Amino acid sequence: WQNKELISLPPLTSRPWLVSCSCGSSSSSSSGSSSISDRSMSFASDTLDRSTLTPVSGSWSSRKRRSRGGISESLKRDGNALRRSRSPSRSAPLVLVLVHSAPANVEKRNTIRSTWGRPDSRARLIFLLGAVNSSDAQRAIEEESLTNDDIVQGSFVDAYRNMTYKHVMALKWYNYHCPDARYVLKVDDDVFINAPVLYEVLQLVAPQRNLLLCELKQKLSVKRTHRSKWFVSWREYPARYYPPHCPGYSILYSADVARGLYREAQRQPYFWIDDVHITGTVAHYANVTITPMDGLYLDGEQRNDLLNHKLNATGLVFFFTHPNLPMNEIRRLWQVVTEPKDSRR
Repeated sequence: WQNKELISLPPLTSRPWLVSCSCGSSSSSSSGSSSISDRSMSFASDTLDRSTLTPVSGSWSSRKRRSRGGISESLKRDGNALRRSRSPSRSAPLVLVLVHSAPANVEKRNTIRSTWGRPDSRARLIFLLGAVNSSDAQRAIEEESLTNDDIVQGSFVDAYRNMTYKHVMALKWYNYHCPDARYVLKVDDDVFINAPVLYEVLQLVAPQRNLLLCELKQKLSVKRTHRSKWFVSWREYPARYYPPHCPGYSILYSADVARGLYREAQRQPYFWIDDVHITGTVAHYANVTITPMDGLYLDGEQRNDLLNHKLNATGLVFFFTHPNLPMNEIRRLWQVVTEPKDSRR
């Protein structure tokens, strides 16, 4: 790998910075610092099969089904990333909500905590962060974690080319620390979740299996221009198109799928674009089929009508918005979807 951020954290004067929390309901900490176990999860094998995907007539396919006998780089990089703090949960949540967030996005995290991520007995909210190079920034993360008890931080550098490490870390944390949650929701920190409706629907329906619910993307071309931040070389990905996959900003997994993808991720060679890799390549080899949910997204026109009171939220069923939502719109949407029904026009 040519990008050094993929390989390791720059040298540190202390042990890798690690922050984690429990699966139980979130609560503020007023009793001082959390106890952090000195035992981290690790994996024995250091071998990695460098088998790669190859094109067949320009389409997506694979030469080898999986690496043999080794542990994928996706798992090895976060092998020491997770430690436990606080006591385990007494009851499992219906939904484990895992939010990919950059370390500097404190205001976005606080906006989520005060809106759709508010404490709810049906859900557990976790923010996923990578490592930072500043001791001041790390202290701020640790203080935020002590206050909110909702941060899991990996030992990899928080960077675009390490997104797959973060995604696998999410699945790993679910499997080790919250395996009894019925669903796993992976979202970005600039998306609005209609949590009251989503949780109510998931409570009412029978527990789902083989569910990978998202806005399906198909036949997307691999970016070959060096000007793109999503540039991928032919050596990294020798095919013209990506496999069918989920955009990473909102994905709902049933428990069996989250477990299956985590297992399969240990066998597949690393690719840094996490949504393509986990919900495309890894899902393909785990025999998981994507369930499209295009109709459950709030589009831009509907969002504007809702915020301008031209549309009534009572009869509108949606789970998610698309990404890049300003924080003030997230707060306004929360007010609209939670206002008393008799006050809606």
